[in-house]
Amino acid sequence: DETADEDDDDDAVLDENDACPMGEKNWGENATAYDNDGDGCHDDLEDDDDDNDGIDDALDRCPRGLIGLGQTGQDKDGDGCIDAVEDDDDDQDGVLDPLDKCPNTNLTEQASENGCSPYQLDDDEDGVANAFDFCLNTAVGSTVDKQGCETTTAETSGETEEGGSMAMLIFLLAGVIVVYAAYTALRRPGPPLPKEPVALQHPIPGDEDNPLARVDNVLEEA
Repeated sequence: DETADEDDDDDAVLDENDACPMGEKNWGENATAYDNDGDGCHDDLEDDDDDNDGIDDALDRCPRGLIGLGQTGQDKDGDGCIDAVEDDDDDQDGVLDPLDKCPNTNLTEQASENGCSPYQLDDDEDGVANAFDFCLNTAVGSTVDKQGCETTTAETSGETEEGGSMAMLIFLLAGVIVVYAAYTALRRPGPPLPKEPVALQHPIPGDEDNPLARVDNVLEEA
């Protein structure tokens, strides 16, 4: 076999191309029936991946489907079936694609009978997904909060009044600041007033204590 036989197990696949060259023997005449991917391994007795798509037959929903690895996006749920031509439930949520309103449900999410998970549904159409909605039956057209519950008129009015009170408080505070600034400016001392000229007194004769009188007496004596 090592020197002359190019097909040791006589399965119609040459040893150089045979994934199981020393495997089950003498079934080459039925190769099309027992070797789906042509790898030289008997599908029922030797081959764990009959379509060679990288998914073991035990986990493959299409174990003898299209041969070879699928391209990115061709098998979104990873079940071994090419979505476009083999898979009738692309997101594997138990709802066939023709009846599935949400064909791309995440594998980790539980789907309802229409194929949608709570994260995809919004039954009351309030913009909050069912998974986060605390009020699932809000009337259509109602204004809701982040939890999907209707905002009452009283709450809206209260919020409006609160906003108005805050604006009034800010307005009054600004007025106080302006008045204080004006008052402070008025209290600042102005520039010093010019000194009034001192009137010189004419010397009074006989007033010995007046220096000017003394000067006049000296001049007269001279």
